[in-house]
Amino acid sequence: MENSAALPARTRFTTEDDITAEVLRRFERTDDPRLRKIMLSLTKHIHAFVKDVRLKESEWWNAIEFLTATGQMFG
Repeated sequence: MENSAALPARTRFTTEDDITAEVLRRFERTDDPRLRKIMLSLTKHIHAFVKDVRLKESEWWNAIEFLTATGQMFG
Protein backbone atom coordinates (compact mmCIF):
# COMPACT_ATOMS: atom_id res chain seq x y z
CA MET A 1 0.00 0.00 0.00
CA GLU A 2 1.28 3.41 -0.88
CA ASN A 3 2.20 5.67 2.02
CA SER A 4 0.22 8.86 2.15
CA ALA A 5 1.79 12.24 2.64
CA ALA A 6 1.18 14.07 5.89
CA LEU A 7 -1.60 16.61 5.90
CA PRO A 8 -0.65 20.28 5.89
CA ALA A 9 -0.84 21.82 9.36
CA ARG A 10 -3.72 24.08 8.29
CA THR A 11 -6.03 21.17 7.36
CA ARG A 12 -8.98 20.91 9.74
CA PHE A 13 -11.72 18.33 9.74
CA THR A 14 -14.98 19.67 11.07
CA THR A 15 -17.14 16.54 11.15
CA GLU A 16 -16.87 12.78 11.45
CA ASP A 17 -17.92 12.61 7.80
CA ASP A 18 -14.96 14.84 6.84
CA ILE A 19 -12.60 12.40 8.55
CA THR A 20 -14.19 9.40 6.84
CA ALA A 21 -13.99 11.11 3.44
CA GLU A 22 -10.29 11.88 3.93
CA VAL A 23 -9.46 8.31 4.95
CA LEU A 24 -11.35 6.97 1.92
CA ARG A 25 -9.57 9.45 -0.34
CA ARG A 26 -6.21 8.20 0.87
CA PHE A 27 -7.09 4.52 0.38
CA GLU A 28 -8.24 5.28 -3.18
CA ARG A 29 -4.52 5.52 -4.03
CA THR A 30 -3.79 1.95 -2.92
CA ASP A 31 -2.07 0.15 -5.78
CA ASP A 32 -3.45 -3.35 -5.21
CA PRO A 33 -7.10 -3.44 -6.37
CA ARG A 34 -8.17 -6.14 -3.90
CA LEU A 35 -6.49 -4.45 -0.93
CA ARG A 36 -8.05 -1.13 -2.01
CA LYS A 37 -11.52 -2.73 -2.09
CA ILE A 38 -11.02 -4.34 1.34
CA MET A 39 -9.69 -1.17 2.98
CA LEU A 40 -12.40 1.07 1.51
CA SER A 41 -15.13 -1.28 2.71
CA LEU A 42 -13.52 -1.79 6.12
CA THR A 43 -13.17 1.96 6.59
CA LYS A 44 -16.81 2.63 5.70
CA HIS A 45 -18.06 -0.10 8.03
CA ILE A 46 -15.81 0.81 10.97
CA HIS A 47 -16.58 4.52 10.71
CA ALA A 48 -20.32 3.79 10.50
CA PHE A 49 -20.09 1.47 13.52
CA VAL A 50 -18.17 4.01 15.61
CA LYS A 51 -20.71 6.69 14.71
CA ASP A 52 -23.71 4.40 15.34
CA VAL A 53 -22.68 3.29 18.84
CA ARG A 54 -21.01 6.61 19.77
CA LEU A 55 -17.85 4.72 20.65
CA LYS A 56 -15.66 6.38 23.28
CA GLU A 57 -11.91 6.60 22.77
CA SER A 58 -11.25 4.25 25.70
CA GLU A 59 -13.63 1.69 24.15
CA TRP A 60 -11.79 2.00 20.83
CA TRP A 61 -8.45 1.27 22.51
CA ASN A 62 -9.95 -1.70 24.37
CA ALA A 63 -11.14 -3.12 21.05
CA ILE A 64 -7.72 -2.57 19.45
CA GLU A 65 -6.01 -4.33 22.36
CA PHE A 66 -8.45 -7.24 22.07
CA LEU A 67 -7.90 -7.60 18.31
CA THR A 68 -4.13 -7.34 18.72
CA ALA A 69 -4.11 -10.05 21.40
CA THR A 70 -6.34 -12.26 19.25
CA GLY A 71 -4.04 -11.81 16.27
CA GLN A 72 -1.01 -12.69 18.39
CA MET A 73 -2.68 -15.86 19.68
CA PHE A 74 -3.54 -17.10 16.21
CA GLY A 75 -0.87 -15.40 14.11
